[in-house]
Amino acid sequence: MQQEVNSRQSGNGGATKMEEYYAVPNADIIETPDAYLLSLELPGVRKESIALKLEKGNLQVEAAVDPRHAGETKLLHRELRATRYRRMFT
Repeated sequence: MQQEVNSRQSGNGGATKMEEYYAVPNADIIETPDAYLLSLELPGVRKESIALKLEKGNLQVEAAVDPRHAGETKLLHRELRATRYRRMFT
């Protein structure tokens, strides 16, 4: 999976650093007599978290997985990320 690294930020309490990034999901595009069907691999994403934007013939898809650790817990080590996805179709 292709990833874009956008910025670095410290983890919870400075225990570790995590990178904020966008994963580029794999896609299938199918043409039927009535429509085009787009299927994306977005593991862990709820349909409410998917945003579609159509502008000047370009379709942009963005989605996000909610953080796995929240609340008043103390994070000691982070490898699991709150993943954000982005894909553009022209």
